[in-house]
Amino acid sequence: MTLILTPEVLRASYDFLNSTIPFSRWNLPEGEDVRFKVVRSRSLCGYHDNGKPGKRKLVVAVSCIFIKTNAALVLTIAHEMCHVHQFRHFPRDPEHGPAFKRLADQVCKIHGFDRGLF
Repeated sequence: MTLILTPEVLRASYDFLNSTIPFSRWNLPEGEDVRFKVVRSRSLCGYHDNGKPGKRKLVVAVSCIFIKTNAALVLTIAHEMCHVHQFRHFPRDPEHGPAFKRLADQVCKIHGFDRGLF
């Protein structure tokens, strides 16, 4: 059986991670305030769009082409949550620049993710 991704499954993964350190310290939006999308991207495992304050919700998207396991889903959501925090607090840092790398190192150490896959 293949993992079936739905916006509700993405939200549940996000909410779980958001309840754990370090995410719980980052003041990220609650899952109900995020729009979750399942996409068929052949180039990205996931992405996020910060939206516009007061106009559009934050969007977190995950590709059902790439993400086939719970482990890959949680890792991808965690990666995008790092980007959300990065772009809110280190907006001048490049997408996978020094700030993102510090955040990713912290998340991988705490959650036991393979940093090479992150």
